[in-house]
Amino acid sequence: MVKILRQCLVAGRLIFLLSAPVYSQNEFSIIRTAISNSMLEDDPDSLLNNATSGLMASLQKDGAWPGIDYANPRRTYWPANEHLVRTETITKAFVKNSSRYYADVNVYKAIVTALQYWYDRDYSSSNWWYNQISAPQLLGGILVLLKQGPEQLPVLLQDKLLVRMNRGEMWRQTGANKVDIALHNIYRASVKEDVALMDSAVQEAFQPIALTSGEGLQYDYSNMQHGRQMMISSYGQVFVDAEYKIASFLQGTRYAIPADKLKLLSTFFYEVFLKALRGSYMDFNTEGRGISRRDILDKRIVVDKRGMTKLLRIAMRLDSSHESYLMAAEKRCRQDAPASYKVSPSHIHFWKADYDLHLRPGYSFNVRTVSNRTLRTETGNDENLLGNFLPDGATNIQRRGGEYNNIQPIWEWDKIPGVTNRDYNTDEGTKIRKDWGLPGTTAFAGGAGDSLYGAAAYDLQYDSVSAKKAWFFFDKEIVCLGAGISSKAAGAVTTTVNQCWLNGPVRLPAINNTMKNNSVTRLENPTWVWHDSIGYFFPAGGSLTVSNQIQTGSWHRINKSQAIEEMAGSVFKLWFIHKARPANSSYAYVVVPGIGSEKKMSSYKMRGIQIEQNTAFLQAVTHTELDMLQVVFYKGGTLKTADAEVTADKPCIIYLKNMHHKKPVLYIADPTQQNDSIQVTVQVNNNKPLQLQCILPQGEYAGSTAQFIIGN
Repeated sequence: MVKILRQCLVAGRLIFLLSAPVYSQNEFSIIRTAISNSMLEDDPDSLLNNATSGLMASLQKDGAWPGIDYANPRRTYWPANEHLVRTETITKAFVKNSSRYYADVNVYKAIVTALQYWYDRDYSSSNWWYNQISAPQLLGGILVLLKQGPEQLPVLLQDKLLVRMNRGEMWRQTGANKVDIALHNIYRASVKEDVALMDSAVQEAFQPIALTSGEGLQYDYSNMQHGRQMMISSYGQVFVDAEYKIASFLQGTRYAIPADKLKLLSTFFYEVFLKALRGSYMDFNTEGRGISRRDILDKRIVVDKRGMTKLLRIAMRLDSSHESYLMAAEKRCRQDAPASYKVSPSHIHFWKADYDLHLRPGYSFNVRTVSNRTLRTETGNDENLLGNFLPDGATNIQRRGGEYNNIQPIWEWDKIPGVTNRDYNTDEGTKIRKDWGLPGTTAFAGGAGDSLYGAAAYDLQYDSVSAKKAWFFFDKEIVCLGAGISSKAAGAVTTTVNQCWLNGPVRLPAINNTMKNNSVTRLENPTWVWHDSIGYFFPAGGSLTVSNQIQTGSWHRINKSQAIEEMAGSVFKLWFIHKARPANSSYAYVVVPGIGSEKKMSSYKMRGIQIEQNTAFLQAVTHTELDMLQVVFYKGGTLKTADAEVTADKPCIIYLKNMHHKKPVLYIADPTQQNDSIQVTVQVNNNKPLQLQCILPQGEYAGSTAQFIIGN
């Protein structure tokens, strides 16, 4: 009996061993088919045929294309990479059954020759990314296509190329880089039909879909790469694109993305990445050094096959429960619907990233700051050379969406929208001093909010300039305050209200006062300025300059790999002048997006807005129509208004909501992320003062908003 049982167990084990590879081979075929279909849908037949015709005509006998500087190891836009891009194009034409070149023997010979040429020379870039990510991914895609095609690659060449692909250690990388290396290992595993490699590649691919205190997805759902560098787009786009792509390849197999991972990935995509888009245009604050690349903000453009439409379609296939939301985003991104289409009001403060998103159907107003917990916007590989002041309170103000698209070559980089800094005569002062990001210099950077409204503040201490900067976010208005602006350095200090593409006339607060074309006007204590349906109001006056001049520059000026040709365009630019060596200077302006005409500007009343205080110690705004008070305490102190008195014993940001209701709500956050509790005393509606010991979130949630109900 024991002998018979042992024989049955051995037989069962043998059946399992024989059947397991068959099961895996079927799955490999499913995965390769999904990869191939995804690659082949990128190019219409007409474009593919025309491109292949030209490439076939120019390919040399040795398998090289003329005009490619193969030996140049350049770190960005590596020339030799184009060889694989071209080989991929003719491979698509060869395997796509609707192509004119399907199963064409001459195209097949060209593919083999081009791949042999690549293998024999083994070109490399001085940038590891091309060697360990870009080239292996391109090779992997080509090999998958051929595996599914009408004619197989010679086995010896295929096997040598598979070995050549094995570059980059995915388990050593983090975030988007890990996913990118895992992706080409999935390609390699599917061609080799290697179960062990597929198992490890899939595990590594989905590992970054987890909240972390390191590089990758943060506990506030922002994204970090290169240390504490905020990368919601750029590396965040690579991350979300690659993860969705891999998930779509593995759908219907035992490697399918787990439900909890898909939910986490979708939260980042829906609630963060897509909200940083206005129409098809990304907030420039989220691109890192990529801000210096042409077309980077327009997500209609396919960059490395990462067009937004394709990404949205993949997301819909994986999660049909959000189909209507994603279809609305697709319409906005394709510009088939206005940028306001089905946009819901929201306000998000990212306490890990020092970033605020404030959205309304009619506009986006987003703010980027930096603390000693995060890194200043990086330069590297000779990109983003002049973005020294990008993280110092840059404000991205969008209605149409394209207000900043491709303006960067002609920006005056010491006048980034929202930023207070020294006024430099040349680019020298705006150059970033160290590659890959410097730590911020202040602990005080943060915000408090309730998902619809909020306040943010930043204690600027950089480049010999100090200032207290705060933003108060409402429905129709954003109040921007600055105080304690001081500098002992030579030269003036400025605060830029905006610098964007000129779109129509600039109106000033005199009768029929329209700025002349290509001019500059000095304004002393203006009440308002209007441009492109946005009103800028100045309740405290000030000395300002407004310009609609033509500005010139080149992409090469900010990114050495980009075109050197000069470009020009008309720019709307509006800024405060705080004079030389200011001491405790200040500013106040209110941005009101969506005012249609000068006439409406003249009659517009900021009903309900009251700037209560604007000092280096305390900044506060009341909005009586919304029944709320927002306060920034840079040190412990007391604020008294007509309707309330608020005292805090430590630095904090407080947002008091429903002040005249029976149960007001207090929202509080610690921008320094250093305190476990703050004592607050609140008196509203002439009621008895109420003392609260506000226990604050700790650990990964330090800096996030805590909520307290006031009253019985």
